[in-house]
Amino acid sequence: RRLDEKGGAVYPEKLVLTTPEKQQLHGLEYVADGNGGIILAWQLRRGWDIAYGDIFAQRLDGEGNICWGEEGIPVFTAPEIKYQGGFITINDDSGGVIIIAVLGKGGLSGDMVYVQRLDMDGNRLWGDGIRIDR
Repeated sequence: RRLDEKGGAVYPEKLVLTTPEKQQLHGLEYVADGNGGIILAWQLRRGWDIAYGDIFAQRLDGEGNICWGEEGIPVFTAPEIKYQGGFITINDDSGGVIIIAVLGKGGLSGDMVYVQRLDMDGNRLWGDGIRIDR
């Protein structure tokens, strides 16, 4: 919840991230966007017994408006990536975010480190991401 300088609520109502049925949100990270808003990133797991899932991001502007669609946007979209594990978020000082994650082509573990940059409009600036562990 965001408060103004007098302690009053900035957002008119409680904001809630929703997930599709039988999926769970895990590992929520966030950074300020430098424009009064916030960028959130999380892993969406496809079942309670699965230890990994796809990484999504969402931007809320300074008024609490959802900017990147109701479900956010997938960060790493290459079809050959089957595993998306741990990740971190970094403010890019331009209103966007840089996300670094452990990815893998096998479904059980990650063996690569990728980075992706999203601008303040949610555009993927680095294609399917850039591998940085070589």
